[in-house]
Amino acid sequence: LKLKNKACAIDPRVIEEGCSCPACKRGVSRSRLYALLKTNNVLAVQLISQHNVAYMMKLVGDMRDSIIDQSFPDFVRTFVTT
Repeated sequence: LKLKNKACAIDPRVIEEGCSCPACKRGVSRSRLYALLKTNNVLAVQLISQHNVAYMMKLVGDMRDSIIDQSFPDFVRTFVTT
């Protein structure tokens, strides 16, 4: 997702539905982040960084669970195709 893309200027959706990061939980829209990025507002960078950390934490947790369940190859196939 490229939040500096003009298409995000009018996009009312959050970065990712179901995400637990502060930006997504508070309902900060892609258009709001676009506007913040265009004005070089540090809040945009902070919110995007928090989203990226939350995404990576969930991804690594899901990977760990699939390793424990001995289903990692299936996890990889699903991740790559979606």
